[in-house]
Amino acid sequence: MDYNEIFDVESKKLLGLFNALRYTDNSKSLDTLSKELGINSKTIIRAIKKLKKLFKRYQLEQQLAIGCRDRNQFYLKRQDDQYLEFFLVQYLNDLPEIIFLKTIIEEKNVTTKQLIGSMLVSESSLRRRAKKINGWLKKFNLHLKRGTWELIGEEEQIRALVFHFIGLLTKKRNHNLCYVQ
Repeated sequence: MDYNEIFDVESKKLLGLFNALRYTDNSKSLDTLSKELGINSKTIIRAIKKLKKLFKRYQLEQQLAIGCRDRNQFYLKRQDDQYLEFFLVQYLNDLPEIIFLKTIIEEKNVTTKQLIGSMLVSESSLRRRAKKINGWLKKFNLHLKRGTWELIGEEEQIRALVFHFIGLLTKKRNHNLCYVQ
């Protein structure tokens, strides 16, 4: 399941930049990154600053950093690839769309107010995201019941979604255990 489809534009850009830097052994120029990602240079610079803040927020600034060689040649410094995965799982699990899915899978009778509180978004933002998620769920023959946020569909399809999603959450816990050591 590709969760990337449900993310907002900013999250997609940030993930795109992270992956572009992650999967290269050399540095990449600002122009190259701009062409690869279809994002202008100023947006890339802002995304680099945001990535640096996230590394700090997740207490990974000693293990992950974005470096600059020469002028406008960026690369991702890392101690170990494990920290790349840890960052990615942490970041994804903090996104409102993932929080939304987690909440509707784990809890019964979720109210709009509860979702707004857990996602830290406005009601209009919640509804916009829910509409996008509902469109994505339809690919799997699932949908959200209006007013109750209940997941509706064939039991097998719901179980497949839950199984995949629980795998994502379990991966996060395993990374946390490895990180603490």
